[in-house]
Amino acid sequence: MSRRFLTVRTVATRYTVSAWTIYEWARTGLIPCRKINGRLLFAEADLEEWEDGAELEVVATAAGGRICRPARTHANQGRR
Repeated sequence: MSRRFLTVRTVATRYTVSAWTIYEWARTGLIPCRKINGRLLFAEADLEEWEDGAELEVVATAAGGRICRPARTHANQGRR
């Protein structure tokens, strides 16, 4: 079974945020990612698992759906 990897742009579209936001989430450890051949990539299975366990807060509601971001918790507040 092969893993499907998503690009920063694809993940940004998935969560209705900018690519810069995805880079920030990755830099601070808020979203699971890996660097492969110099590219920041996201395993789709890891994202789905993260979505199930992550505390996401709705910051706005757009016509196409919800705009979410990871909620700041005690576990990830100090990771800057």
